[in-house]
Amino acid sequence: AAPPAALPPSDVPQAAAALRSMAEWLRQADYQAGPFYERHKPLLQASFGQEAVAELDRAMQDYDFSRALIAAEALLASAPSMRETS
Repeated sequence: AAPPAALPPSDVPQAAAALRSMAEWLRQADYQAGPFYERHKPLLQASFGQEAVAELDRAMQDYDFSRALIAAEALLASAPSMRETS
């Protein structure tokens, strides 16, 4: 079996910043949240773990922005370094 695609290095602060930007678009039900998520998905998976991002991924694939917003906020709450900067 082929190895999975390589993920970028983990960068929780950068991933959390991307999630905060995406959450703003999700709150407004802005379609740009979809392409933005696809661009940042590898970083989010590398930083938070593929399992942690799975619910957000399912919600984004379903275009369920309210569910995606809840998942994004849960990921942000789980990022220890973000509690100090927010």
